[in-house]
Amino acid sequence: VTVGFDGAGVVWDGSSGRERHRFLHTQAEGHHIYDVRAFPDGGRFVTVGSDGYAVVWSADSGRALQRIAMPGIESHRSVRVFPCGERLATGAAPNWDAMSRVAVIWGVADAHAQHWLWQPQSSIRLFELSPCGAKLATLGGTGIYLWDAVTGQLERQLFASGYLNSGLAISRGGEKVLGCAAGDVLVWSGLADEPPRLFPVGSMYASFALLPDGKRFVAFATPQAAVWHIESGEQLELLQEDHGDGAAEEERIAISAGGEIVASCGNKRVALWDLSSGRFVRTLAR
Repeated sequence: VTVGFDGAGVVWDGSSGRERHRFLHTQAEGHHIYDVRAFPDGGRFVTVGSDGYAVVWSADSGRALQRIAMPGIESHRSVRVFPCGERLATGAAPNWDAMSRVAVIWGVADAHAQHWLWQPQSSIRLFELSPCGAKLATLGGTGIYLWDAVTGQLERQLFASGYLNSGLAISRGGEKVLGCAAGDVLVWSGLADEPPRLFPVGSMYASFALLPDGKRFVAFATPQAAVWHIESGEQLELLQEDHGDGAAEEERIAISAGGEIVASCGNKRVALWDLSSGRFVRTLAR
């Protein structure tokens, strides 16, 4: 599923690369879709946007199943779905202070806010949910905060020497947390008081994602895209260029559940790579 800033989205057939459905998040003019995520059952996905709604869709029909009005929210910038499929986490602007950013954990059925997460002295720019749904990491300024996603309690604070900018990732149990600063991907051990390890990916604005095994990450950064092994610090392989569109200039990355395919979004298209071979597979373009 891909979404655009114009408020429209497309459900694709991953095998053929063809469109299956188109959908519109809202009929209201001037509103945008900011993020989309699939539910664990694979049959539904959710979009959030500047209208303050979360909309649950059928992946099979492309029809809206549920339009959730979330009290106290001006707009949503990002969304994650818990593995149980019954809770959402959103990066949101509260309606009493639209310039601030908080992370909110919601119940899907009743749109009840279970926890509001505030990062002291810094607006939350990014957040990420661990794959098992037990931990949530938030990023703002030079710090990353690690939260218990069940209780909403703050567990740890991780700091960098420079401004953290382009991305955030967290391993299944929260043992590893990844950020990016000054041309390096930083990897913290979330359970130990140690400084982060630095991986020189070559760009201040690298896009990266942690693979499901928690041992490797893929980074798209000028002038190349590569897979890195965290424990050894080695660059394992380079991803093949996608026929001139610039594999290294990507805005977002997603990894398939099994870790076989990486999808990158940039230059008005989505590109797919086979991680086992590093080869470019196909492009999806509206």
